[in-house]
Amino acid sequence: MQLVVLGMHRSGTSGVPRLLNLAGAWFGPEGIATDANEENPKGFWERRDVRAVCDGLLHGGGFDWYRLDGFSIDALPPDVVDDQRHAFSQILDELDQHRPWVVKEPRLCLLLPVLRPLLDQPVCIHVTREPLEVALSLHARNGLPVQCALALWELYTLRAVE
Repeated sequence: MQLVVLGMHRSGTSGVPRLLNLAGAWFGPEGIATDANEENPKGFWERRDVRAVCDGLLHGGGFDWYRLDGFSIDALPPDVVDDQRHAFSQILDELDQHRPWVVKEPRLCLLLPVLRPLLDQPVCIHVTREPLEVALSLHARNGLPVQCALALWELYTLRAVE
């Protein structure tokens, strides 16, 4: 089983992969995760390699997790998509040796359609949080205007549901 945790940044998604890991889903080798910090003292439970693929896709199209005006999968250059799919397939080669496994990366809400063809048994778990709480958290953490953060919550949530 391939467990994919989806949800907007600051939605409480970090606890889910940890719980699934404690229940037996493999997360990865020691040192693969983004380090805990003052924003998330118990850890983000995000793999750095999966984030690099997602950032590669977004940045390759001129976007970022918070800068998504005009974003669509079709706006991503084909060579960037090919390169990042190749990188993701290498990650999957490792993950698939340890099924069931779990990954969590908020950017996958937007990018899963690009990477989905590489997965053969995905189970998506969508975590959501009250939108205004997310927006206020993003405002406090990143200085984003609340209206902008609400628009991001809506985009990530709608794309995850799609």
